[in-house]
Amino acid sequence: MTIEAQANRIYELVKGLPNNEALKALHLATGRILQKSRIQAIESWVITPKRTPRSRIEKDPEIKEFLLSQTEPSTIAQLLAEISSRFGEDRTPSKTGLARWFKKMQGR
Repeated sequence: MTIEAQANRIYELVKGLPNNEALKALHLATGRILQKSRIQAIESWVITPKRTPRSRIEKDPEIKEFLLSQTEPSTIAQLLAEISSRFGEDRTPSKTGLARWFKKMQGR
């Protein structure tokens, strides 16, 4: 039996329940499966989704606030020079990191 067919059988079992009860039943069943299986790969996928590390900008609220407050168009090089002079070289993000952060912000 395919996974799709098995999923359909499970759906048939819970489709008569109200949505919240069906979801609760599926959640409890998932917990029991994980408890029984002890397969670390499945547990990490279901319990703790992979998190992406926070960028240097996200970790430094002053730099983030500075970038968000910019109203005039600037190049990445100009922004990096300004960050370096205001906050120091050790707190200045990389050129790639700043470009990635801007791309991420455009998606919000």
